[in-house]
Amino acid sequence: ENLAVSTIYGGYTGYKVGMFVNNNSTNNPSRTTIQNDGTIRFNGYSSIGMYTSAGNGLSDIQMLNNGTIDINTGNYTGYSNFGMKLDGTVTNDATKKIILNNSTISISNGAGIAVTGSTGEGFVENSSAGKITVASGTGVYLAPTSTRVEDAVNNGTITVTNGAVMYAVGGRDEITRVINNGTISVTTGMGMAATGKNSEAVNNSKDFIIGASTGGFYAANGGKVINTANLSVNSS
Repeated sequence: ENLAVSTIYGGYTGYKVGMFVNNNSTNNPSRTTIQNDGTIRFNGYSSIGMYTSAGNGLSDIQMLNNGTIDINTGNYTGYSNFGMKLDGTVTNDATKKIILNNSTISISNGAGIAVTGSTGEGFVENSSAGKITVASGTGVYLAPTSTRVEDAVNNGTITVTNGAVMYAVGGRDEITRVINNGTISVTTGMGMAATGKNSEAVNNSKDFIIGASTGGFYAANGGKVINTANLSVNSS
């Protein structure tokens, strides 16, 4: 079904969601796709471009960004904003991504893609055409809650001014993994981080750019970092 969306000016400067899938007691929105082919733009704070609240479980859910998600433009500084976010558990078949960014996400403060739930292997991706830019925060943040292996993959470009480009949070018996096959760049902060038992940060790309006094990899509390690329670090 095609829905007409109109713009209403005014209202609160924060706590806004552009596109939303919600699992509640009166509505089971399985077999649902939300797709942005236009522009989602918010000024303010605590706002999300595309969001799925899956609760204890949904199936056949997909969030696709083929357009622009831009949160906190102008003079607003904001905080805790997300381009695409999943809470709860979603189960798809192997052919269908749950979160797929094919275009542009720009966040002032927060995370470009955030998973604080459960997806599985291969279901979260910033594609080769995807570009994520974060001024202060995290490019891709993965903190799943399930009992299976989880991963999030970057095949495109992620640029962070201050923060971490890709961050995996572990602490479970199964592996939580962020994987870079594309280009990542950070001015101040950390390239890739893994904290907690069975968390992993894996870099397979030579396009790994860090600023002066910035760490390339960080692991703590049982986390592991793995680099398979030939990296050259220059300092002045």
